[in-house]
Amino acid sequence: MKNILITGVSTGIGLATAQYFISKNDYRVIGTIRNPDDGDKVYAQLGPNFIPILLDVTKMDSIKEGYNKIKLLCPEGLSLLVNNAGIAVSGPLKELELSDFEKQMDVNVNGVLRVTNTFLPLLGATLDAKIPPGTIINISSVSGIFNTPLLGPYCISKHALESMSDIYRRELSIYGIKVIVIEPGPTKSEIWSKAKKDSDKFLHTDYGRIWKGMVRRVEKSESSAIDVNILAEKIYKVYRKKSPSNRYIVTKNKFINWFTFYLVPDRIIDIGLKKALMKGIKR
Repeated sequence: MKNILITGVSTGIGLATAQYFISKNDYRVIGTIRNPDDGDKVYAQLGPNFIPILLDVTKMDSIKEGYNKIKLLCPEGLSLLVNNAGIAVSGPLKELELSDFEKQMDVNVNGVLRVTNTFLPLLGATLDAKIPPGTIINISSVSGIFNTPLLGPYCISKHALESMSDIYRRELSIYGIKVIVIEPGPTKSEIWSKAKKDSDKFLHTDYGRIWKGMVRRVEKSESSAIDVNILAEKIYKVYRKKSPSNRYIVTKNKFINWFTFYLVPDRIIDIGLKKALMKGIKR
């Protein structure tokens, strides 16, 4: 039975991915949670092949404690690390509290670095390793490719994760470790519902009307968002590939998004976005 570590399994993509791997009967999933009650809840849902570990990706002591527990549980090492834990901070950069921006980066970027470096020994990252080389899958976003106004903090964190993944992939190739990026579009996950809790904080700025319209669009897009089970299946299939690609976009309109992200010049996109922003101001 292979050992899988997934960060952030309380809800959303992490929970669905844990469930999918366990359904295959060949995997034991260790999932990180921040609330002990969530661990009991997820364990009751997933069964004995799931092991909850209390771990906060922003705290090195918590990560080391989790590592020591997992090292005892998995002396044979980890086959896969899925860096899924993340948050979404949104708002115009001009009006953003620095502490909110730092929190976004600490979770989505520094958190991945802390967890990955800590668990690399269990993925076979030494030249004399007796552990077979594992795989790392980082959950990024199409926001790591395309920069959307008012989603700046989240976009910046995902762009950084894209770069970090490329560096890890190249540096860890000497050990035979694969590093793959999954880039979902809008997903049926709690990450944005949590982010909308502070949706009133920018209403009295120059971006107030635009912000209000964006919140409505996010709410509307949730009905047509990707189901987390589709992403879980994709993660499993990518992990199973002998020669996976470096990154995978997972959206409902893959070709349109690919065309926009890679072929349309920035200047054309800037003109279109400025028109949309000005239209929002005048409403």
